[in-house]
Amino acid sequence: MRVIGIKHKVEKDNSLEVYASKFERALDKCYDESGIVDVAVGPDYALCQLSDPENCLIDFESVKNTLKRFGEISQKYKKTLMFPGTSPKLVREGVMQHFCPVFINGRKIKNVFKETNAHDSEIAKKNNLVYEGVNSDRIYFKNGDIILASICSDHGKKSIPENTFLEIIMAYDDFGGFYSKPGDFLERFGFIANGYDGSVECVHFNPFGQSEGLETEVETENFKTYTLK
Repeated sequence: MRVIGIKHKVEKDNSLEVYASKFERALDKCYDESGIVDVAVGPDYALCQLSDPENCLIDFESVKNTLKRFGEISQKYKKTLMFPGTSPKLVREGVMQHFCPVFINGRKIKNVFKETNAHDSEIAKKNNLVYEGVNSDRIYFKNGDIILASICSDHGKKSIPENTFLEIIMAYDDFGGFYSKPGDFLERFGFIANGYDGSVECVHFNPFGQSEGLETEVETENFKTYTLK
């Protein structure tokens, strides 16, 4: 399985058009130089744009427009399962959730929602909203392998299905990295894209509860790729 992570540091002036173009160019380069990418991952808050950066006011309308843009990228690269990153989402009057749209074959197939609350209530309050965590389906399949997707603080707090091949973590965290619950000995790969510092890393978690960093296949200014076997 070939996985690409987008190196993107999310700051207050985050531009969705700039980020979408970076994401598309990364896939362009990978497909041109070395063929198919099975999974593409962006960081937490990569899909969030602020209308008022000083007061942390979210431009929720821009998020909707960006979904169309990533649908077009998915149409171009139909075989790539895309987790482009996350954003707060206005779901109904007064209520905000935190989600990642998931794309393949040119369309959005579902959303991954965040369940835990790590600064989400604070962000909601600044936007005169209430945060609502959601216990959503986080399991996906690619080439017969199980992929588990987690948004930031959900990682390490929920059970891991047996035979999980890859756990994706979309993070925004100065302590970003791979960790596990006590008693977790399920072997798998962990892939982390962190919007706090723009880092991307991949580890192998062995049956003895130890994680070891993997060698990068390709690294540029904007992305890293890994081949997982």
